[in-house]
Amino acid sequence: VSGRRTVVSVKANEDFSFDKLQTGEELSDFNLHRAVLETIGINKDTSIEDGFRLSTEVSLIDKGSGLGVSSILLGGCFRVLGELLGKDYTDEEIFRMVFVAEQIMKTGGGWQDQTGGLTKGLKIVSTDAGYEQKPDIKRINLSPEFEKFISEKFIVVPTGQRHFGRFIVNDVAGRYLDKN
Repeated sequence: VSGRRTVVSVKANEDFSFDKLQTGEELSDFNLHRAVLETIGINKDTSIEDGFRLSTEVSLIDKGSGLGVSSILLGGCFRVLGELLGKDYTDEEIFRMVFVAEQIMKTGGGWQDQTGGLTKGLKIVSTDAGYEQKPDIKRINLSPEFEKFISEKFIVVPTGQRHFGRFIVNDVAGRYLDKN
């Protein structure tokens, strides 16, 4: 349908037309989609002539795995919607938008997941203290042979333990304030 704007959660096996979406509304399976749209400034009044369908899917990795999947998925959504809207976002802009979306989702995400997950290759990433994070990314060059070796041998083994960043941040902050 021309002009229809829909977000899709493949895992939830349903669509949601965001024309009815309200800021701050909790939609569980569409929380990430809502955060993307809110961060990028797309709302029910945004005019996109042919409409769009934003469909996401994460397979074989559970929510709360601690692998930064939501940050990486958010970054991909911002890249795609940027292309749709004719905006060429820099990596730094994507990192900031992911941070904002993670706060909207109330996951408590920081800057590390998107910086590491959306930047290709092996690297060392650091930043100065403060609210506005400006990651300094130092790439580590690998020989093609070692890169091939690592890519063939790297595996992820799920532990089954769920992890949500906001709980860890709260725990660390609490221990710091308790001088523990």
